[in-house]
Amino acid sequence: MGDTADAIKGIPGQGKKSKYITSINNLDPYTEEAAYSIVKNAYLEKFGDNAFGTMVENHMLLKMLDRPLMDYDPEVIVPIKYEKKRKSINIMDI
Repeated sequence: MGDTADAIKGIPGQGKKSKYITSINNLDPYTEEAAYSIVKNAYLEKFGDNAFGTMVENHMLLKMLDRPLMDYDPEVIVPIKYEKKRKSINIMDI
């Protein structure tokens, strides 16, 4: 799955109706660990030896603007209040 608006490639041939998205949506109970396992297997299937590097690169690109990397003049941009929605996991521990 990719997004043509941001040029992040994602996994070729995968979209909203892919078996991976369906598997994640059907997780009961949903856990980040189980969702990550499905995503990791999708990357392994498509990218083989390059799976982990590609997955990490895409993650970094997707998270790039979650928090600004520098301070902005408050008159130029309205500060965004960030909330931590759920516990983050270290993908290296899975």
